Amino acid sequence: MNSPKYQPPKSVSPSHKAFLGKIGDKLKTLREERNLTISFLESELGISRNSYSLMERGLIYFTTSTLFKILDYYKLPPEDFFREI
Repeated sequence: MNSPKYQPPKSVSPSHKAFLGKIGDKLKTLREERNLTISFLESELGISRNSYSLMERGLIYFTTSTLFKILDYYKLPPEDFFREI
């Protein structure tokens, strides 16, 4: 079985950067309020440190399933997360 070939993340469109930045800021706030490190979340969620860091900085696209996995960890409904953005 062949492993999938690595593909670098797609560049974020300038028109999406502000919105992804707001999501990232909220993710960072949630993490810092709980005194968690990105390394800890990597082991808890199975999301690489690099990917999580890029998400917090609004520099990559990510799937809704990844976001929901993070919100489930924080026990935060998506509606509440987006209401606060």
